[in-house]
Amino acid sequence: MGLINIAYDIPNLRIENPEAVAHTRIGWFPVGSNVPHAFAVQSFVAELAAAAGRDHRDYLLELVGAARLIDPTALKDGWNSLSPRSGIG
Repeated sequence: MGLINIAYDIPNLRIENPEAVAHTRIGWFPVGSNVPHAFAVQSFVAELAAAAGRDHRDYLLELVGAARLIDPTALKDGWNSLSPRSGIG
């Protein structure tokens, strides 16, 4: 989850990405800064749910929106056309 692939179904969204000093070394995170970012976003969603007087899980599911299915054959990325014995992946 980042600036361009946020998981929530929010029609109007303003996101700013200013420079900020990292108070911890992020090089050891296996996925960069996604772990603390996801924690911050989920904490904020929990605060929004509490402010709205709603259950956090129900509020989160509403933010995610309707179920979305991905058709792997439509991706055209080459991974779905490889034989099972190709040795890739």
